[in-house]
Amino acid sequence: MRKGLAVAALFLAAAIIALPWVLGSRAQAVYEDALTQLQEQGIRVLDSEYRRGWFTSDAAVAIEFPGSPGQSR
Repeated sequence: MRKGLAVAALFLAAAIIALPWVLGSRAQAVYEDALTQLQEQGIRVLDSEYRRGWFTSDAAVAIEFPGSPGQSR
């Protein structure tokens, strides 16, 4: 019985450790899909950065709208 409890505790610990990675991967995929949709609508992505951390992630994007000032026609 102790061995079964130890195995269950091990699986629970592995799930808790893996959860932030799984959620972060999903959030990054949603972010990248959103950028793809912007590009399909004609919005130009100039720069994009996504930094995934353990409990937080940071995203930064620079975009240019069609007909923006300073854009050559």
